[in-house]
Amino acid sequence: MKKFNYRLGSIENFRKERLRASLVELKKVRDVFKSEKESLDLLTGQREDYRTRLKDRSDAFLRLEELNWYKEYLHLLEQKIKEKKQTLKKLRQNLIQLKKLNKKREKEKRTLEKNRLAKFAQFIAELKKEEQKELDEVSRALFRR
Repeated sequence: MKKFNYRLGSIENFRKERLRASLVELKKVRDVFKSEKESLDLLTGQREDYRTRLKDRSDAFLRLEELNWYKEYLHLLEQKIKEKKQTLKKLRQNLIQLKKLNKKREKEKRTLEKNRLAKFAQFIAELKKEEQKELDEVSRALFRR
């Protein structure tokens, strides 16, 4: 019996592996994005906490050096928040590019799978034709006897 041989099988396997690797990379970038977002939320919370502390302390007696310390720390937090936002913006762009790439690779993979299924259906049809021919020959041979 003939065996099904799909000539594009190695290409299909390559594209599947490439898609899998791309999905792993996308997951890593999503995890980094999530952790950066959590870090930004934490910094924003700290900033708001220190602003309220400064406001509460400003009602009471506050030394000049303490006031400068609060302002410097708030300024430092603002810089960190700005840097995190820039990092998140770059990661978001990277996520968008990876999603587009994954869609393209998924489409390529599905196209090859459809092609393989069509070729397999064609192979099965040919086998059935050959089997039918053999059965016809056997029945003719039996009928002639």
